[in-house]
Amino acid sequence: MDEVISLKSKDKLDYLAIIIEIYLLEEYCITDAVDTNEYDNVYFINIKKEYFDKAAEAVSEWIVRSFGVFFILDVIDEELNRLPAYLKYEIINCISEKLYSKEAEDITAKIKQLLFDFSADASIISYDGFMMFSAGKSIISLYGILYKVFNEFETELEYNRIVDLLRLYIESEAFLSTELNVITNNDEYLFYDENGENITNQCKTEFISEFGNNMDSDDILLGVIIQRLPRRINIYCEKSANFKNIFITIKELFGNRVFIFDLSEFVTKL
Repeated sequence: MDEVISLKSKDKLDYLAIIIEIYLLEEYCITDAVDTNEYDNVYFINIKKEYFDKAAEAVSEWIVRSFGVFFILDVIDEELNRLPAYLKYEIINCISEKLYSKEAEDITAKIKQLLFDFSADASIISYDGFMMFSAGKSIISLYGILYKVFNEFETELEYNRIVDLLRLYIESEAFLSTELNVITNNDEYLFYDENGENITNQCKTEFISEFGNNMDSDDILLGVIIQRLPRRINIYCEKSANFKNIFITIKELFGNRVFIFDLSEFVTKL
């Protein structure tokens, strides 16, 4: 009878047994090296001892990949769900790529070696105990690596936190004006009300009295719109400016209240 090394757990590990079998087959063309059984509510994966080092590779890779997915789904899920789709997927892709980096490979190799070392002293290894104690430090190290990737997006994350807060404020307030027309004028903005009256000086005076005059034109634009809380916002600009960051922010905050037109259309309107 072949000598085996067994992984035991209180949880069913049939998925892990299948992962090991597939790994041994695909990587080494090894078959019939793994079987399972259950005794007194304890689940066992039995691996032929001669192949246990290779099985340990499969287990260690599974641990790193699964905890990478856990990190994405459970640790930062709440933060990710508040992000625009493009940024959410960019962060997920960067974290996924990190799981295949040299740093992650080193952690995988360390977990494999720890598991293999256990097999030298025991023919039955508690998978639960191994995960809780032996692999724990390696998993913490993995999380540290993944958090660094996440924190590289801190500027974008902070921007989205601010947008969320402003959006909540805007949605909770009543309209203070009917319509505000914003006209781009080089790097400055002019403001007109629904009747076509130029209210630029009035708007800037109100803004400066509340926030001071150390703001750039984009800050003034956003501040004026928030101060006046119009039902409708018409922005007139050159086509090349349609995707200017400040206009994207305004659309994120005010949604379908924002309309962007070509600059020439405002002249026609007047």
